[in-house]
Amino acid sequence: MGYHQTRFQHDARRTIIWREIVRYLERRVPLGEMVLDVGCGYGEFINNVRSKNRFALDRNPEMEKYLEPGVSFLAADALAAGGSFPPATFDFIFSSNLLEHLEREEIGRLLGDIHTLLKPGGHVGILMPNYRLAVRQYFDDYTHKTPVSDVALSDWLESEGFEVVLLKPGFMPYSLKRSRLPVNSVLVRCWLWSPVKPGAGQMLIVARRLGHPGLRE
Repeated sequence: MGYHQTRFQHDARRTIIWREIVRYLERRVPLGEMVLDVGCGYGEFINNVRSKNRFALDRNPEMEKYLEPGVSFLAADALAAGGSFPPATFDFIFSSNLLEHLEREEIGRLLGDIHTLLKPGGHVGILMPNYRLAVRQYFDDYTHKTPVSDVALSDWLESEGFEVVLLKPGFMPYSLKRSRLPVNSVLVRCWLWSPVKPGAGQMLIVARRLGHPGLRE
């Protein structure tokens, strides 16, 4: 049995959650017409994006069958993203639960590639476990390699030429498996917009490639 059978099985409940996450992002940040999902997994993010041109990249070719028609798929490692598209192609690049699986040097390389692939003023969104809030569970996943906190990632992004425009240190529960949060659209929406999220262990960071203002207040 591989990772997708033991730690990351397909779960239809995630579609409901991701629909609300995308709705939240669209209220805060312009996603634009060109969107890339790096390490797309089962495609819950990119399937819910309404942009005209949607691209998904994942090292597992089996993930393509979970994508909706209209999503262009590339079977490739995340670190191949920089050489797979022309510079300044995308308005928004998203990554969910990916960076923690990379070595520190690989994270730096990927952030640099994302900066290159974004148009000036484009945004990168990162959702991942926050080591500062989930230190006890972080390495329960045997594939996690690098501890990253919201403070460290914010500084890291700024060092790569980004401006952090949205930072939610505790945005989502650490794991859907462990969460007791009912998976209902209204309740998930209330959770996302609530200032109080007990037990949250995943962070959301959105940063803009320096160029023009983008955050919607």
